[in-house]
Amino acid sequence: MKAGENCHLLAAINIGAFQDLSAFKGMMDDLIDSMRDTPTVPSQERVYVPGEMEHEAEQDRSLNGIPIPPAVLPWIEQASREANIPPPWDSNRTEVA
Repeated sequence: MKAGENCHLLAAINIGAFQDLSAFKGMMDDLIDSMRDTPTVPSQERVYVPGEMEHEAEQDRSLNGIPIPPAVLPWIEQASREANIPPPWDSNRTEVA
């Protein structure tokens, strides 16, 4: 990758310094409602707002564990053996939560 091909900007802004915080939150709620009310394309059942898919994945994985593709299991087991630590599951199981 060449210089300038990958850029990031992170900023922390005190919204209260520019406008009333409760008014801003109300505007954001209206924007989110508007996005969620947007008609979907036929292949999608809903419109997500930024961060929503990640939040839902975090909630699901907190309850159900992180899915591990079956092809990765042998690599994890080998790495566990090399590090002399047990794998994070019962080695007799064929499915990992």
